[in-house]
Amino acid sequence: MFSLNSSHTQTRFSIEGVTQHSNGEKVFDSFTIKQLEFFDETRLIVLNQEFEIINYLSSIQLAIAHLLEQIGLLFCAVIVVISLLLWHQKKQHKLSLFAFGFVACALFSGCFTLFNLDVNNGLSLYASIGILIVCFVFYACCYSLLNARSQTASTLLAFASQSGTAMSIAERFHKQLPNTFDLRCLSSLTPDCLGQYRQVLLIASTYGEGAPPETAVTFLNKMKKTQTLTSKVNFSILALGDRTYQHFCAFGHQLAHLLSSKGAKQITDVIEVDRGDKDAIGHWWQQISHFIGNEQSTVSLSDNYHRLNTRSNTLVNPKKPKRAAHRITFKNEGLTYQAGDLLEVIPKYDAIKCQQMLREKGFDCQQQVIFQNTEMPLFEAVRQSNWLGENATSAQQLVDVLKPLPPRVYSIASAPHESNIEIFVRRHFDDLGKPGLASNYLCDLSENELISARIKHHANFNLPKRHCPTILIGAGTGIAPLISLLKGMSVNEQRLPAWLFFGEQSKSTDFYFKDEINAMLSDKSLTHFTPAWSRDGGGYITEQLELHASSIKKWMLDDNAMIYLCGKQKGFGDSVISCLKSILEERVYQSLIEAKCIRVDLY
Repeated sequence: MFSLNSSHTQTRFSIEGVTQHSNGEKVFDSFTIKQLEFFDETRLIVLNQEFEIINYLSSIQLAIAHLLEQIGLLFCAVIVVISLLLWHQKKQHKLSLFAFGFVACALFSGCFTLFNLDVNNGLSLYASIGILIVCFVFYACCYSLLNARSQTASTLLAFASQSGTAMSIAERFHKQLPNTFDLRCLSSLTPDCLGQYRQVLLIASTYGEGAPPETAVTFLNKMKKTQTLTSKVNFSILALGDRTYQHFCAFGHQLAHLLSSKGAKQITDVIEVDRGDKDAIGHWWQQISHFIGNEQSTVSLSDNYHRLNTRSNTLVNPKKPKRAAHRITFKNEGLTYQAGDLLEVIPKYDAIKCQQMLREKGFDCQQQVIFQNTEMPLFEAVRQSNWLGENATSAQQLVDVLKPLPPRVYSIASAPHESNIEIFVRRHFDDLGKPGLASNYLCDLSENELISARIKHHANFNLPKRHCPTILIGAGTGIAPLISLLKGMSVNEQRLPAWLFFGEQSKSTDFYFKDEINAMLSDKSLTHFTPAWSRDGGGYITEQLELHASSIKKWMLDDNAMIYLCGKQKGFGDSVISCLKSILEERVYQSLIEAKCIRVDLY
């Protein structure tokens, strides 16, 4: 390969530094100066061993080759980045990724082919460009086809979730469905979106006393304003709730009535689920699987629980036995979670009482039985079951008809970087003085006692990915997740304003997490602390919020802050939400809810 300079005269030229005088005679046996004049604009020439010209590139062609080489290198870098981003996505994204990678590799290899200027061993410039054009057309067709497939889903699986339970169930079902089934949160839907599907499967949680999850309010308002749906839609609803509340599964029934009034057809009755009852969930799945033609009518709903060792159990307000609150820590056996997540615990009845009841029925408490695929003594199986004193001919027959106790969830007060997992629990008694099952079980734990628990991710209450000022509002044991969030923020080097509003009765007895709060105030991870001690004349949380209304409004509207609200819904939660709507205006409040700038966890 030789380079020919454009400044050659007719009497002198250079080839690879070899100078020859010439008056028209042959310079090598293969070509003359006059032949070289034909390549006046040539920048690269390829000769064979006999010095015969077999290929060349002009300056324009060489520039194109260099440009394509740079594009090829860029495409290879981009394909690596896209591979990392899309590897865990759905199958259609992986196919699109494959098509894109094929184009990138073809372009890259084609650019090197351009520099193999031997026409006998490589492709010409124009042939290479033609191949690249074909590759791009191939990619465009694949992308259009795959994109069309993703938009023609016949069935929508949607969820309305407050604490993450409905979302978790929906995600588990979605893994069993074909790629043409869409999964979406109700907050991202409009009435027109529903009209794009033939079937809509909804998993809806009821929040508090019959209310919809905060993120579903906008969808409900839009649906109420709609005259009728643009097309006929079949729907089925799985309603999640807690039967201890008066308006059990009310939102699920409200949603079913609303959809029916707008022209949608209900294909199954609303299936009510009491505190995650797996039998009810499985029954609903069997019904809708038959309707949508899904071959797998059963799905595994079992969860992997871990054995956690109790490290400590501290009563923080011994002077208030009727409102006893316990800080309980467990050794973290490698569980991973985020600030704001929940600990789901399997409660147990008192062992001594269970043994006494079994003896009265004539059973051997220590007899081994199989419960939940695990061998254990009879009294241990009964401790974890809803046994109301029913009799049976044998211990195993008794266990076979018992349903396991539903799990209870508690906000985690510790942070992921800490060695222990901590929860904050108040001992509960009903109006008749009967002790609550889960809270009393936990408050009575002794050191080194084992519990069955697992992490339940609470995506609606995790820290945002963006760094921003934060307002945290809590009362009573609702301070637990707020402490976790503050601890999570404290590990960031960038200190941003954080404001904690906390309400309780008395500073002397109810200043929970006092040491942690003072430490965070000292290191500036907590910049503002506004308590409301109602029995000490400090008023209530809402009074403090109104007192600082202008600052709260500035933080939210000018500084793009976040609000986290946690505590009991009745009384505290409802009044705080009403107050925030007044401070920010209801329209602005709802828009901030939709943008997930206000996150609510009330119980």
